[in-house]
Amino acid sequence: MICTHCGHTNTAGASACEQCGAALPVAPPTPPMSDGPSTPPPQAAAPVPPAAPAAPAAPAAAAPVEPVPNHFVWAVISTVVTTLISIVACCCIPLGLAPGIPAIIYANKVNTLMAAEDFAGARDASEKAKTWSLVTTIFGGALLLLWIASLALQMAGMIDPDAFDFESMIP
Repeated sequence: MICTHCGHTNTAGASACEQCGAALPVAPPTPPMSDGPSTPPPQAAAPVPPAAPAAPAAPAAAAPVEPVPNHFVWAVISTVVTTLISIVACCCIPLGLAPGIPAIIYANKVNTLMAAEDFAGARDASEKAKTWSLVTTIFGGALLLLWIASLALQMAGMIDPDAFDFESMIP
């Protein structure tokens, strides 16, 4: 018989473990084997205790959702910088607002859609915010390069800033 406490193999018929002294369970006697058909000995059915009431099922935990970047900071910075460059380079015309406003709007939609658990819509708005922020950044870079080129050509004397006589255009 094997001790359930320490796992030691004891001699048959022992009532206590030879190693740790724990009480061993008493095994029911095994009936002798006979040559004829045998029926299993009747066993007393142990009363089955009533089943405990089932605990309420826990709500299924939602799968963790990968955060969706909103690109808001990039949208705002690219809009402000491109707008300032366009105001300086293009005689006070805020051209940077044209691509910058959609970038900010889509970036703002990302968090709203995530809160509403519209994850597909949030990813779509994130991609649009990223696209418009990139367009705004490239547009600002192009305006900056054109403005620098214009200043360089003016300093080299290739472009005369006074060549245009706007007063002669007024009737």
